[in-house]
Amino acid sequence: MKAAGKVLLLEGPAQPDWTGGLKHGEPIDALPYIDDEYGDLGVKAEVDRLVEEEMRRSLRKPSDFLRGLPPAPKLNFE
Repeated sequence: MKAAGKVLLLEGPAQPDWTGGLKHGEPIDALPYIDDEYGDLGVKAEVDRLVEEEMRRSLRKPSDFLRGLPPAPKLNFE
């Protein structure tokens, strides 16, 4: 956008570094979302298998999984 020959830019705070999950070469992963299908025994077995696989691959223990991430930004809502 130009006004009187000058380029107008929006400035804001720098973006936070969210690479905490990648420090040790461990990718941040996510499991698929399911809702009603969890009552199906086949789906439950597959979900349990995926969770177990994810837990085996993870270098982090459940008690310290947030330790490597930066703190969440503080927001001022009115």
